[in-house]
Amino acid sequence: DLYWTRWHGDAWILRHLEVRGDWPRDGKPFVVVFFHWGNGLCGIRHLAISGFRASLIGRPVAEEQLAARPIARWYAGGRNAATARNGRAEVIYWGGAKAKIAAALAEPDRTVLGAVDVPPSETHSLTPVTLLGRPTQFTHGLVKLAREQGWRLVPMHLGLDARARRRQLTIDAAIEPAEQSLEATMQQLADRASERIAADPAA
Repeated sequence: DLYWTRWHGDAWILRHLEVRGDWPRDGKPFVVVFFHWGNGLCGIRHLAISGFRASLIGRPVAEEQLAARPIARWYAGGRNAATARNGRAEVIYWGGAKAKIAAALAEPDRTVLGAVDVPPSETHSLTPVTLLGRPTQFTHGLVKLAREQGWRLVPMHLGLDARARRRQLTIDAAIEPAEQSLEATMQQLADRASERIAADPAA
């Protein structure tokens, strides 16, 4: 996806991206939730093509940790830059991000994206869930904020049809986290991820 989105224009991306579902169009704020599975940059690009400026909620490059790994450092920095370029909005980094997220979602045609399957070693905000029949933990920081602020969650899943050389973007039905417990919302996200992964594990 890094190569695809770097060297191809919007029209080419749309020809090679099979889209199922639609982004909300009622003007109310929504947060896109995704998983580290599939080709995420194509989904971010589709948001921008659809008229939304989309900021990833992510972490800055760990310069000290990657000091002895120049290729990994270069790749991490390049991917963050690609995320901003494809979303047509700056990356919002962890640490004091709440105010920036709220400010972004107050703007028209603006959204943010965040992953819930962040490694447990990188966060303390964790909720136990069952994924593919096994226990694990999802980070709940962004989901909890959406619940408190009354923002909808829109799960996004990316797949790959290798034979047809087409990416597959599924935009799931929105979830209203304010209408249920945090634990129920996190399990609902895990259930949807389980369904997509089981249906297309090769992606």
